[in-house]
Amino acid sequence: MVSSKSQKTHIKNLIKNREKSFVIAVAGTSSGVGSTHQSILIANFLRRLGVKVALAECNNSNAFAGIEKSIAYKASDNNFTFKGVHFFKNTTKEELDFIKNQNFQAVVLDIGKNIKKYRNSFVNSDLAIVITRISEWKMDEIENFRDNNAEILMDRIKWLALYSTFIERSEIKKRFGIKAYSLPFIKDAFSKNKENEKAIESLFL
Repeated sequence: MVSSKSQKTHIKNLIKNREKSFVIAVAGTSSGVGSTHQSILIANFLRRLGVKVALAECNNSNAFAGIEKSIAYKASDNNFTFKGVHFFKNTTKEELDFIKNQNFQAVVLDIGKNIKKYRNSFVNSDLAIVITRISEWKMDEIENFRDNNAEILMDRIKWLALYSTFIERSEIKKRFGIKAYSLPFIKDAFSKNKENEKAIESLFL
């Protein structure tokens, strides 16, 4: 079995040893499913590896403004830095092109339900992730999302069924032919958790 330390070294080299930013696009099957929370977790994971990372808000949620308000006395125009991660609020497609051309080694896109609007960024990302949650009444959301975005979904997409069990992920595989990964519940998206980091590592392998 490959050690976590070796996996982290592999990920760090994968991202740093390239001429342009490594782009990670995080979409969600519905509003409030957790794409922002998971985007922050991934960005902070990369920052702890020593990667210079930008996190762009592409879902019109204004969540980053709330984060900034909780840590600063006054708001910035459109970006701020917290715990080494560079946050960009309410990013337009034009601004996103600018961010990608800066000297960030990784750029995480919090797309949420805006996958249609940011179609090209999602399709051309180096790591494309779709967030969902598991319950019987949410299975339709998975199916609808898959069918409504059939023209842009690729085999390399990593599906994250948050806080799911092996049995629940097996049901997704059986019903939709989708291999889903799981991440544990982490209340503080800025905190370090070994179980969570191990799960994030698997997305890059």
